[in-house]
Amino acid sequence: MTTSNSRKTLNVYYHDDVYEDPTSTSMFVKRLSYELAKFLNVTLFVYSDVQHVRRETTLGVPLYRVPRPRIPIFRLIRVNPFLTRVYNSLVAFSPKLYLFSKKIVDANYILCVDTFCGFTISLLAKVEGKPLIFRPNDSLLSFGLQLMAQRSRILGILMVAYGALVEFVVSRLSDLILASSRKIMYLFQSYYGVRGKICVCHIGTEARKSGKNRVDVRKELGIPQGDLVVLFLGAGDWLPNQLAIEYIQKTLAPFLAAEKSEVLLMIVGRGTERFRNSITTNNLVIVGEVPDISPYLEAADLGIAPMPVMGGQSSKVIDYLCAGLPVVATNEVAGTVEPQVGLFVSDIEHFHIAVSRLLKEETNLNMAERITSESLKHYSWNAIGVQTAKRILALEV
Repeated sequence: MTTSNSRKTLNVYYHDDVYEDPTSTSMFVKRLSYELAKFLNVTLFVYSDVQHVRRETTLGVPLYRVPRPRIPIFRLIRVNPFLTRVYNSLVAFSPKLYLFSKKIVDANYILCVDTFCGFTISLLAKVEGKPLIFRPNDSLLSFGLQLMAQRSRILGILMVAYGALVEFVVSRLSDLILASSRKIMYLFQSYYGVRGKICVCHIGTEARKSGKNRVDVRKELGIPQGDLVVLFLGAGDWLPNQLAIEYIQKTLAPFLAAEKSEVLLMIVGRGTERFRNSITTNNLVIVGEVPDISPYLEAADLGIAPMPVMGGQSSKVIDYLCAGLPVVATNEVAGTVEPQVGLFVSDIEHFHIAVSRLLKEETNLNMAERITSESLKHYSWNAIGVQTAKRILALEV
């Protein structure tokens, strides 16, 4: 192991998230940086709503919060979500990062973990002759879908088109691209011509354990011991999750209720509380936001992901598998994770039948240790950190 003074340096740039949940860009960057810091000297730069440059430490990694420039004329356009993203990506980083030019020069590698910030960061990295690593997120697709469904189809299309343009330029300038899933990797290979310099870098996780007996966990959650629990995790403010919850309410829950099987469907996640008024069956419980999902993963027998459309990655499937749960997922969702034991795929038209059949096959519901063991080989933070560090250090400096 080399000493910290002889190790190469990595600067990581990203945009602050509204939510500090395990699937946010912010939490992904901090956790990945913690793992990379075992092999590299890592410094984080994030622009957010602060008045002055502020130095912090997160998980032992130095972090600089950089204020967004406050230019009065731009306040007029920032009420528009599309123009806000354009503004952020083109100008928000530039004035303040100029102050860190010495740090950019001193770094051996530059990692940008945000599509909209990528344009500015990639140009700065190339001007300084630094190897550029790009980790695009899937917010382009999800944000564009939200805009098209809830506000304006034109703005949604513009958002996706603008993001694709930035992705194309940054991909061409990058020396290494860390795709969030196999689906994103294939899209970049097909449309951006980057076959030789792209690999998958999933959101990581760990085996979640509350430390309690499963019987006690189910008792605390009010779950009858004889019931089979089908779990859906996901925030209710994301369009694919909204479509999945509607499917559960209108199709899956009534179908399982008609079979008179002792099955309890549970929906857990931020912003799902608003769907409680739409419940029509007694076998569905919408828990809403919880401080820790571990007890629900331990109490469940099966995880589901019935999203008919999907962005770049599915963290819920990773959480299910690493907790030892068998999973039924749509083709769209399954394409974002690695094929493995415990993952069962179905189209949305036959999804309810696949769930029902799996619940009746006890063999498939008793593979927890095998599913967890295989999943952690792909999705543990330690494994992801080791593989990512190897790829970065293999780049010529």
